[in-house]
Amino acid sequence: MTEKVVFIDHSSIAGSVVKILSRNILLLTNDAIDVIVIKLEDIDKYVFTKEKMVLVDPVISLNHPLLRRIPKRIKQMNFTIGSYVSLNAEAVLEQIETNTQTKRRQ
Repeated sequence: MTEKVVFIDHSSIAGSVVKILSRNILLLTNDAIDVIVIKLEDIDKYVFTKEKMVLVDPVISLNHPLLRRIPKRIKQMNFTIGSYVSLNAEAVLEQIETNTQTKRRQ
């Protein structure tokens, strides 16, 4: 079963850190985790369905008013600063696996 994870990005730049990390997660997991990137200001247009987790750009506070639109059943957390700054997709993947009980397909 494919797990669905949403990344919230503050940037509209195609090469943003969050978008790079999302592409690397897809490559590392052979699509076992479905990663969707949305901009913070577009969160009200996104329909949450089967998402397990929302990872938020660390420059966005988890107390941001727009994040209140995310259903309570979905775990919300920021990327760790270290994984974000170093583009460490392995650390982000570990964060996802730990919090969703998803394991990589070999």
